[in-house]
Amino acid sequence: MDEKKITCIVCPSSCQITVKGTSDHIESITGYECKRGLEYATAEFLNPQRQLTAIVKAKDYKTPTVSVRTSKPIPKDMQMEVMKILKETVVEPPFNVGRVVIENILDTGSDIILTNN
Repeated sequence: MDEKKITCIVCPSSCQITVKGTSDHIESITGYECKRGLEYATAEFLNPQRQLTAIVKAKDYKTPTVSVRTSKPIPKDMQMEVMKILKETVVEPPFNVGRVVIENILDTGSDIILTNN
């Protein structure tokens, strides 16, 4: 059984939460003060996800790179795979904020979108 200490980032209380369990089952969660903390710790233990921001090469743009991000969080353990794809990506005009550069990257359900123009 694993034990993981998690600092909740949902509210200013920053609860120190302890989760015990296996990769697919939680035995116990202690240290949270609200329902949001419980939900955060559960998700962080079973399937941690992160928003990813990066830069990619830009063709015919005022700078050689342009910033992008995921449209929603992706599994934390897939970030490096996504970064490998972004390293090889070159974006061409138009450079509109919110434009989808890559749809459903690695079947995560998240798109890669432009964040500046």
